[in-house]
Amino acid sequence: MSFAKRFKELRLKNNYSMQAIGEKAGVGKSSIAAYESGEKKPTTDRLTVLAEILGVSTDYLLGLSDDPYTPKQTRNLAILLKESNDFHYNGIPLSNEDLGFFNTVLEKLLKDVREDKEKNSDDKEN
Repeated sequence: MSFAKRFKELRLKNNYSMQAIGEKAGVGKSSIAAYESGEKKPTTDRLTVLAEILGVSTDYLLGLSDDPYTPKQTRNLAILLKESNDFHYNGIPLSNEDLGFFNTVLEKLLKDVREDKEKNSDDKEN
């Protein structure tokens, strides 16, 4: 399916008028009409914005994939705990010291869980 057709289909499915999606994407209604007619294609940056508005991946919007969702990127929690300083727990701000403590507890907990799994796996084999 072409970009133009898929874009129009998604716009209508999400109940956006040409004017409304244009405003959200930062382009005029005429650009939206041109995208839908195939007369014009959005820039890479604009394509990314349109995909976010419509809740699909850029590959899906371009017709390169039949899966509308982007695979979720995984993030290393240990790195997040070390690099971020804007965490809170139920509204209580967490200091770097708190985050270091949480990291230590999580490491210990994961080690214990893995050891228990290995032990249970060994017990089942015997």
